[in-house]
This record gives sequence, C-alpha cells and structure tokens, in this order.
Amino acid sequence: MKSSSKIVIIVLVAALAITTVLGTYLSNEEFQTPNFIAVLYGMASVCVADTDYVEIENSPQILMTDTDGMSVIEEYMMLHGGYTKTDQLGATHVFENETHRINVDHDTKIFCVIWKIGDPKPKE
Repeated sequence: MKSSSKIVIIVLVAALAITTVLGTYLSNEEFQTPNFIAVLYGMASVCVADTDYVEIENSPQILMTDTDGMSVIEEYMMLHGGYTKTDQLGATHVFENETHRINVDHDTKIFCVIWKIGDPKPKE
C-alpha cells in the first residue's frame, strides 16, 4: 500500500472518530441521549416524514415530536397507561391515572420538542 493511501485512510478514520465524539457530545448535551444516530433519525422522521413521535431513548424514556407535540404526548400517555394531564408546572406536565402520577418534562428546540417521561409514582 502506498504511503498516500495510508494517509488518506488515517485522515478518514480520524474524521470519523471526531464526528462520532462530537455527535455524541452534542446529542448528550442537547437531547439527553448519547445516541446521536437516534437523534438524527428522530429529527428526520418528525420534521420531514411527519411522524407523530419517535422514541430516541428507552431509559429514561425520551420522545421527540414536532413543535405542536402537546396533543401527541397527551394521546401517547392516554394509550400507555390511561394517564390524563392534570397540571402544568413550567416545563413539567403532570399526568395521572387512578393509581399513579408521572411527570413529563419538555424542552423545545428549533424544529422539535423533546419529552422526558419520568417513572410512575404512586399517588398519595
């Protein structure tokens, strides 16, 4: 292998490593998940393909919707446990069913909204 081919391979590997590290860092800082591939897929699905929501992280559960996602998250919570919205405290929405309460935090980005769904807690 020529030395110019080796240099090209080293440069490509370095660029891939830098892109991966930078993507992971930015994704973790902005979207609360280190999986930047899921964030890119979610943004493409929500913004371009008009998908209602995309789960970008499983634990804690993080969903991505478009900027009008409140109705989507209310429907999602109803379908996944029968939760209805009872209160809003700033960026935190409180959902309750007969036995449990869940706090759902939202963070509005330019093209999407990130919803972080907390763990269910028994009602007092």
